Amino acid sequence: MSNITIETIVSRRNEGLLVSELSNEMVMMDIESGNYIGLNETGRVIWEMIEVPVKVDELVQQLICKYDISYEVCCKDTLECLNKMNEQKIIRHSI
Repeated sequence: MSNITIETIVSRRNEGLLVSELSNEMVMMDIESGNYIGLNETGRVIWEMIEVPVKVDELVQQLICKYDISYEVCCKDTLECLNKMNEQKIIRHSI
């Protein structure tokens, strides 16, 4: 499985997932595997922002505008979150 980079285009996978909001967080169940996936508040924001395909760099820029955070920190944290989502097979990606 390839890693997500700043140049990758990402979007969420909606089919086969049961999604429930819990306060500021989100809980999902992958129907096929039976795995449960939890997203903290930041993960939930990212999930909501990738409803349509978006380049990771654009996503980072949107997050910087939303939060008081440096580009470097935002990039690192966003890539970490997206790569975890990729490992759990809840997002799609392409270059």
